[in-house]
Amino acid sequence: MSDFDYETLVELSDDMIGVANATHFVFVNEAFARNLGRSKEEILSNPFVVFLHPDDRDATMVEIDNLLHGKNVYKLTNRYRHKNGTWRYLEWLSHPLNGLFYGSARDVTDRVLLERQRDQTLLLLEESLKVSDAGYFSIDTRSGDVSLSRELYRILDFPLERTQFTTQDMIACVHPDDVERTRNLAMQALAQGDSFSFLARMCCAQDAQDKQYKSMRFVGFPVLEYGELIGVFGLMRDMTHDEATLRQEELELFARIASHDLRAPLRQIAMFLDLMRLESNVFDKDPLKEYFEHAQRSTKRLDTLIQDLSRYVLAGQHDALVSVPVMDVLEQVLQDLSERIEAQQATIALPEQLPNVFASHSGLYHIFQNLISNALKFGQHTPELTISIHVEQQSSDHVLLSVADNGPGFAKEEEELVFQPFKQVDSRSLGGSGIGLSIVKRIVDRYHGDVWATSSPGQGCTFFIRLMLSQD
Repeated sequence: MSDFDYETLVELSDDMIGVANATHFVFVNEAFARNLGRSKEEILSNPFVVFLHPDDRDATMVEIDNLLHGKNVYKLTNRYRHKNGTWRYLEWLSHPLNGLFYGSARDVTDRVLLERQRDQTLLLLEESLKVSDAGYFSIDTRSGDVSLSRELYRILDFPLERTQFTTQDMIACVHPDDVERTRNLAMQALAQGDSFSFLARMCCAQDAQDKQYKSMRFVGFPVLEYGELIGVFGLMRDMTHDEATLRQEELELFARIASHDLRAPLRQIAMFLDLMRLESNVFDKDPLKEYFEHAQRSTKRLDTLIQDLSRYVLAGQHDALVSVPVMDVLEQVLQDLSERIEAQQATIALPEQLPNVFASHSGLYHIFQNLISNALKFGQHTPELTISIHVEQQSSDHVLLSVADNGPGFAKEEEELVFQPFKQVDSRSLGGSGIGLSIVKRIVDRYHGDVWATSSPGQGCTFFIRLMLSQD
């Protein structure tokens, strides 16, 4: 009986089979030599490290040490050099016996290269999807495990340290009213081997009481193996912004209709009131005079409200963000308000320098014009009224601007209310529609900034505007 009882059977195998000691192969089958493009004699006469990729030698020697201590080796992958100079990826299963290592290897080069190409493709896909607020996912229908791209982690605000998801975890994130519909749509399509597409609301904060749902578009494709469904690969896209854009377009349409169609009859009413006043002196005597003047004031106020509402809806909507010098805008605002400032003998305090910010000139002008005008209006009875502009760089990306006055101020509990449309915190009749600060907030929101106020009765108030810095 020869040393290798099953040598003939081993030689017929397509797997690469070899027997080695700690440094050399002592036997390799024909498939082993063929897959490396070398002769058996060349392989047996050289230490196997000669054929190993330098980067794989340390890991291979660790596994050899394990074999020397009687441990099996499962799925060790290393690279062996082919005769033509290329590297072949081999996946090993080895077992120690009587001081030798009996192993079989499979050439998995094609699989490794395909996986690498897949990873590169997925990376390219993810980079491409970033511009459309989308990411990809895969589902193993046998285990229920779900894999998400990093972009979906960002969109759904999942913590990066969480690496395991199941289909049940994902279903728990779907709005309860959407679960049954979306499950039925997906299952029906997959059962027929078809793709699916639907909209559903998702929320990642499962433990939060006030859940914020995003509108997500799901597109999924079945993964089949021998006709059996084994998985799903698909895309999820955040449609929330698209829906918000549609709502904004509807608001813009309403604003334009209101500005034109509603103001037209108001102009006619105002014209007829003027004609009536000219044609008859009956309106010069009380109580008709009082009623007539009230009708005129109401007409003008309604016209102002419609204009302000239109400005609110359209505020900053089509402004392109560019680098705007804050000082230039402020100087223009102060120049335009100079008569009011001189009439009230108000003092304006400016810093020596102000930065450039990402905004639009018209929007930034409106912000400062509104805030300084309000300070003048509400501080008209304040002796030695002072309006101060301050600047504070918060980071390399953002700056904090503020407009402070020593006017009458308002109650602390009204600090958030001042930005609500048609809300006026001063009880005196000083004119205006109460929508100016709402427009300011809307413009700042368009600039991806923040605006807030602090105040105390009799202590004045300060409005803060946080904007992105421009390096220009």
